[in-house]
Amino acid sequence: MVDAEGEFVEYVSARLPSLHRTAFLMCGDAHLADDVVQQTITALYVNWLAERDSLLAALARLPRGQRTVLVLRFLCDLSLADTAAAMGCSEGNVKAQTARALAAVRQVLDVTEMSVRSPR
Repeated sequence: MVDAEGEFVEYVSARLPSLHRTAFLMCGDAHLADDVVQQTITALYVNWLAERDSLLAALARLPRGQRTVLVLRFLCDLSLADTAAAMGCSEGNVKAQTARALAAVRQVLDVTEMSVRSPR
């Protein structure tokens, strides 16, 4: 199992300078900006953990092929062709599995609209 706290720290660390700059530009005080960033990161962590746990539970409920296609396409960021090659199936099958998997995850998470970055 991946270390959830480590993932979060990596995510925030990569964005921290930008967050500090933005907060400082908004409030004009370095100490207040530090406080704003700290409060924001704390709230984000609580929500991130809950959403991450919900998503992992939803993925666990999917059939193996659907779970695999979502992990390869969106977590590993493989192209359609590379995903098909890795799964030993056609690109059409990858598209169908992706559509079914996203619909199932939306239903489990009770999400009416899920923003998904445009796949390659």
